[in-house]
Amino acid sequence: MAMGFTSALEELRDLEETSLLSTGCEALDRLIGGGLRPKAFYLFYGNRQSGVDELLHRLLVLSTLPREMGGLDGKAVYINCGNYRIERTTLDFNLLTGLSKAYGLDPTKVLERIHVVCAFSPEQEEEAALKVKHLVEVDDSIRLVAFHNISRLFTTDSRSLNQRARITLLQRIVFETWRSCVERSVVFVATCRPLKETSSGVPPPEGGGYLRHMATIIVYLKRLRDDAYAAHLMKHPNLPQRKISFTFQGGGGLGRITGSFRTRFQEELRELERSFIKALRDPRRREAFNSLVEAWGSEQGAMSYANIPSVLDVMLLTAVLDNRKRIEELAEQLSEVLSRLRKLQGG
Repeated sequence: MAMGFTSALEELRDLEETSLLSTGCEALDRLIGGGLRPKAFYLFYGNRQSGVDELLHRLLVLSTLPREMGGLDGKAVYINCGNYRIERTTLDFNLLTGLSKAYGLDPTKVLERIHVVCAFSPEQEEEAALKVKHLVEVDDSIRLVAFHNISRLFTTDSRSLNQRARITLLQRIVFETWRSCVERSVVFVATCRPLKETSSGVPPPEGGGYLRHMATIIVYLKRLRDDAYAAHLMKHPNLPQRKISFTFQGGGGLGRITGSFRTRFQEELRELERSFIKALRDPRRREAFNSLVEAWGSEQGAMSYANIPSVLDVMLLTAVLDNRKRIEELAEQLSEVLSRLRKLQGG
């Protein structure tokens, strides 16, 4: 079979017509050349407070946005690599739900468009990469592949593989995943931790020289204060190294969205009281809301453990259960009244 070729002019036109994926921050978009481009391999790295994990969640949501809003109007594949008990990295459904609402999207539909694959050993990460390759090949709507902590399983002590074998396996995973993304015009994003952070200078990413060599664009993120971050562009095919300070759009929204259940519940309650309850015309409905507040307050423990993405959804579920309980109580009372009525009629 003959190999096809394209001219440099055709490739340039293709690049100019390609839709870019926004990071959700204009300053960060400008730093990397306008946004994330399909076929390119982006490596963002930093510690747990650097904003890297938050950025990855934003990209997952933004990839489902319409193109005119800075998204790719598609699906995403999320691969979580690491030991949860040690790394404390996992998909944050509360953050995804909050971001979906902030962008005017239905959280349930967004979550339906994100494939999740988990790996807890180097061997499992290789299997995950094969699953990702298959998903990309069979589903043309996938527009983003996001590896969370791509190199972590290969930089920690592994009893099943020696160092050379781990490096070789990581190289194969990176190469095969990127090749699948290039062939299908998919954005490939990976995150990792710094090799060793110091008070001065920018540390290299963990994962070895091969990962740094293969990545098209490398950005180091560091938290400055509260919701302010620094981004260092370490590698780009046609842009010089530089540094910017930025905040995610929405300012401190990340902390609000990812707060404790009690905090998010109180915020949702205040918002309902401010924008909904006061607008109710029937006083008895306002009284009914107050009775639900009591029910919610007594069941906060169960609500916080519910595996439901939205706080409001779990509040509605609790309200339905409370209503059902009251219906059952009324049914029992009605049955008792009818029983007494029959006795009176029979006597």
